[in-house]
This record gives sequence, structure tokens and C-alpha cells, in this order.
Amino acid sequence: MENFPEYTVSIIDNPAHLTEALELRYKVYSKTYPELIRNVSANSESDCFDPRSIHIGLYAESASGKKLAGYCRLILPEFFSACLEDYLLREHPLYNFPNPYTKERMAVSARLLKTGYYEKVESLCKNFEQDGIIYIETSRLILDENYRGLSLMMFFFKKLFTISNALNIRQTFFTCRPHHIAFYQNYGFTPFPGTCAFDNEIFGIHHLLFGNVQEIASGLECTARKENKKAFEFKSAA
Repeated sequence: MENFPEYTVSIIDNPAHLTEALELRYKVYSKTYPELIRNVSANSESDCFDPRSIHIGLYAESASGKKLAGYCRLILPEFFSACLEDYLLREHPLYNFPNPYTKERMAVSARLLKTGYYEKVESLCKNFEQDGIIYIETSRLILDENYRGLSLMMFFFKKLFTISNALNIRQTFFTCRPHHIAFYQNYGFTPFPGTCAFDNEIFGIHHLLFGNVQEIASGLECTARKENKKAFEFKSAA
């Protein structure tokens, strides 16, 4: 009989598990977005946002052991990072912060400034901060190539926002490719008003989406409960 793994999702709270996550990021992006790790010397990928991120792991557990099957991080603004300090790993030996001011990235920033992109996003974020509404950027959402599939991704996605909601995080930002917008709109994401698609030179053309975490979590939970939905038909641990 085939031994199917059980899947669990949890906050990464120790350096050893974060090492595994940073190495998975390198493994995935070296094949999908090699430009991202072009100047990386170690077999791990990190940047300046990791110390103020909540790192989340998707684990596959079977008789042969427990393996990291997926990863995502929730980037907190510094304004709110102290509120969730217990969930952050501020230091790690593999943290490596490449120069953010490369010629390519400076060109991207210049184009976005002309469109008013930063001004519009910053305005909304300031409103959240004034109202005490904790927000995050959902980032680096990946699955190991041996575990990829819509069912597992949707399970992971649902658990991510269940955790976010439990931490009293109320709003999230997320970027995606144009052809994925309709998919994410089904679960409560909305294209950011007044902004256009942008090319960040690494991940290609992307749109910025945002949404209410509680509504997204509820929408995903409702989808999970519907019968005969293949996106959730696999064994998962409670």
C-alpha cells in the first residue's frame, strides 16, 4: 500500500528549520528565477525583509520522516513588528542581504515612481497604521518541485491565512502574474486601486493585490468544505 504523507503547516520558530527554508528558496528559485540568486554565494536565498518576517513551513510527514514541502513568509512593516516579535527570527547565520540598489532595481523603482505606485501604496499603509490595523506582505510562496499541485497549494494557502487571522493580522498585500488575478479574486483579493502592472526585472510582469485576511481565510475555509472539490481532496493532519 502506498504511504501517503500527512501535511501540516506551522510557524518556523528555530534557526535549524529556517536554514532548511532558506535552502529550499534557493533550490526553487535557482530553477525558476535564476536572476534572483545570481550574486548569492551560499546555497540559500535571503534578503533584508527576512528579519522582520514570520516564516511559515508546510511539512510532509510520513513513516520515512518529516520534510519541508513548502514555504512562505509574512513580511511585517517595522511599525508593527514589535507586536509580533515573539514570532520573528531577527538573526540567522545564512541571512545575506544583497545590494538592493542594483542598476536594474533602480530602473524599476524609477518607473514605479512615475506612475505614483509607491505614493498610493504608502498612503493606504499609513491609514492602516493610524487605525492600528496590522498588515503584511505575503511573499516567497513556494512548493518543493516534488510536492507541487493545486490541491496542496490551496491547502497551504488556506492555512497561511488561518494563521494570519489568528495573529490578528487584518490586511495583506500580494503580487501575482496577470493571468492569475481572476483566480485570487475568487478568494477575496482585489487589484490595488489606481496601480498598473509592473515589471520588476526578476519575476516579470506582476500586479499588486490586497485583501482582508479574515475574509480571505473564511472564503478559503468555505471552499475547503464544499464536496467534490479536488483542490482539497488529500489527507492532512488536523
